[in-house]
Amino acid sequence: MICIGLNYHDHSAESGFQQPDYPTVFGRFNSSLIAHGAPILRPAFSEQLDYEGELAAVIGKPAFEVSEAEALEHVAGYSIFNDASIRDYQFKSPQWTPGKNFDDTGAFGPHFITADALPAGCDGLMLRTRLNGAVVQEASISDMVFPSRSWSRSCRPS
Repeated sequence: MICIGLNYHDHSAESGFQQPDYPTVFGRFNSSLIAHGAPILRPAFSEQLDYEGELAAVIGKPAFEVSEAEALEHVAGYSIFNDASIRDYQFKSPQWTPGKNFDDTGAFGPHFITADALPAGCDGLMLRTRLNGAVVQEASISDMVFPSRSWSRSCRPS
């Protein structure tokens, strides 16, 4: 799984990061992924488990060196993803991969919606994250710094 970090102005500001000019890219390994409803597990040696609700775009056909205008033609559909992070390990190095790949920390789903059933690039839709029923994150997909039409153009399905 390829992830784009610092993709909302508000999240960058609250995290104390300067907004990058180019997407912050990191990977998520299969061992970190779990299904909707499965428990997210915090490693015993850390107290810094944090949630991040994300839009997940599922690439349905190869998209390499296509124009930004053509990029969304390669998206099969969308879901949601809880990109739970182990913050004390995420910031041990400039690369975030260690803190984003602990086993059982990335919950996908529960639904997959085909791209043709939603506005192009999910533009105008809201992403809300709830913790124990309370809204803890809320952002418009339109507020993405690097919209899905720009980052999907360099992805290839495996």
